[in-house]
Amino acid sequence: MLNKELISTSIPSLNLHDSAFHAMELMNEYLVKQLPVVEQNKYLGLVFEEDLLNIDDSTTLDTLSSHFSQVSVHGNMHFIEAVQTANDYHLNVVPVVEKESEYSGVIVVPELLRQLGKVTGASDPGGLIVLEMEQ
Repeated sequence: MLNKELISTSIPSLNLHDSAFHAMELMNEYLVKQLPVVEQNKYLGLVFEEDLLNIDDSTTLDTLSSHFSQVSVHGNMHFIEAVQTANDYHLNVVPVVEKESEYSGVIVVPELLRQLGKVTGASDPGGLIVLEMEQ
């Protein structure tokens, strides 16, 4: 399964002119700790809730652009890459991009776990693991 097949349509993105207050409201509403910042369909990075806590509510996101995390996955890669990225960077959402940082959307971590369960057979009762070792 490819990353682009798991993109969620329910998670919004932010733009540089959004206020810190608006970003925090969306994070609280969608129960995430980060959201992507997109300008003219170009992915600029992730803004984290912890970066927004110490600034004035009316501050726009363009003043924080140096703090955006550039982490993302490519849409045509296997979803295990997104699982690894979410784990490495402690993400709730994993941004998906195409060539030249073209923003495609985000994958929510619960969907990654659901797909990982299907692939590993963890969602099926009575799994069997065969372990082979040399003597």
